[in-house]
Amino acid sequence: MPLTTVPPDLDPNWGIYDEDGLLVAASSLAKGPIRRTVGQSFFQDLSNIELAQAPAEKYIYGGFIVSHYGHFLMTTLSRFWLSTEEDLASYRILCHGAGSPQGWFSHPFIKEIFFSLGLTEENFVSFDTPTVIPHCIIPSSSCVEHFYAHQVFSDLGNSIGSKLTANSTSQNYGKLVYFSKHLLSRGVQGLVNEIELCEHLDRAGVEILFPERLSISQQISVYQDYAVVMACVGSALHTSILTKPSASLVCLSLADRINSNYGLIDSVNGNRSIYLHPEVQMVERAPDSRFDAQVRLLDPKNVAEGMLRHADRLMSSKEPPPLARQSSLATKVAIGRQNSLINSSDRYKTNFFQDISGDPEFIPVIAFAHAAFTGDVENSLGAICSLPPGHNIQGFWIDPSCCRDFDLWYRAQSADGKWSEWMSDGAFAGTRGLGEDLIGFSVKIGERLCNSLTLTLIGRFDPHRDAILVSGGENCVDPSSEQHALSGFQLILRSKPLVIASL
Repeated sequence: MPLTTVPPDLDPNWGIYDEDGLLVAASSLAKGPIRRTVGQSFFQDLSNIELAQAPAEKYIYGGFIVSHYGHFLMTTLSRFWLSTEEDLASYRILCHGAGSPQGWFSHPFIKEIFFSLGLTEENFVSFDTPTVIPHCIIPSSSCVEHFYAHQVFSDLGNSIGSKLTANSTSQNYGKLVYFSKHLLSRGVQGLVNEIELCEHLDRAGVEILFPERLSISQQISVYQDYAVVMACVGSALHTSILTKPSASLVCLSLADRINSNYGLIDSVNGNRSIYLHPEVQMVERAPDSRFDAQVRLLDPKNVAEGMLRHADRLMSSKEPPPLARQSSLATKVAIGRQNSLINSSDRYKTNFFQDISGDPEFIPVIAFAHAAFTGDVENSLGAICSLPPGHNIQGFWIDPSCCRDFDLWYRAQSADGKWSEWMSDGAFAGTRGLGEDLIGFSVKIGERLCNSLTLTLIGRFDPHRDAILVSGGENCVDPSSEQHALSGFQLILRSKPLVIASL
């Protein structure tokens, strides 16, 4: 079934389905430990769909083509692991994605990486109508974001990196380099005073490079040739999966937790990585900002000195440091005053979220929220609970597949007291970029499943320490007259126990 809507999470029909209309599990695009699909459905009624017949060729499924660099490496490329065992050039590679093979190959990094596998634009095909494919090889992904990665994912990346840098020469052994975001056109998090940090590093002899000005092969060479690569966390760090031998990294994490994808790559590739959490101050996002959220380093000189100390530590030892390969655990290395570091999750240990571990009736719901100064956050268990002080929720939505599977509807109350309409299918409830916090929310189960499921809503409204708990369909709002902003919530969906009547 072709992709008809972008983004793909809004299209419930696209995907690879068998002759009975069931989604082929190995072909699904999923993320996280509960493997929630991005769009798609578990079943398609094919009886009333006009189906075309694919040309008689040898097909292999290449998954979803993502044009974002970091997600391309982890989601798209990870399905091409079979190239480590056989030549894929003899196949027609069937893919989903926005646009066409010509558009995909217009991205230099996609073209360069696929060329290294002996693949050109002519190898790829994407059907725009429902099409029957009699025979198709479907490799499972060797990496699922925020969940797992197989060793063959690293083997694939290392093989590509070796091919792309076969003719490169370097005189940078023993040197340090810092990847700057200063020229990045669009990003998630940025440093407003990164130039000051770069000046301190430059004076210490660190070379400052901009990934946007380098080809993929040149970026790989940087990881291979320099003693230690330093950077703020971002997609440029994912290039380390293409690096053999493994990379040595000193990374600045501007949030209090480290994205688990970095931990996956570090572990499977054997990277020697240290993640540093500097003292920062949130900066209000300007309308023309290149980043979804921005922070200011409180002491750039101290941060630079800390990065250099840890780089020296990596260079003086061949063994992985104690904090290496543990980024998914969000272990903290404080730069500056240790007692100034705050674990935001500690704010919610008292009288707030419920522990649903071990609850056999619990059904995970993927929830998203847009928070002030932070941008979009996600939780696969329906709990948006670890936002720093003042990073209140300004909008939220529920994963479209969850909405469809469990008949969920939701709405938001804005700061002026007005409620939005009831919405579903991943529609956004709230505002972005206006600085308007929500003061209430509600989620309900539709008529189709209201007799089979129960729903509990929990909200936190700063500065209250206690949770506000209501049933699904009720309004979760600040009970006081102050109408404080919503700073966290939890959705607890459960199946009703089966009642067997005795005769």
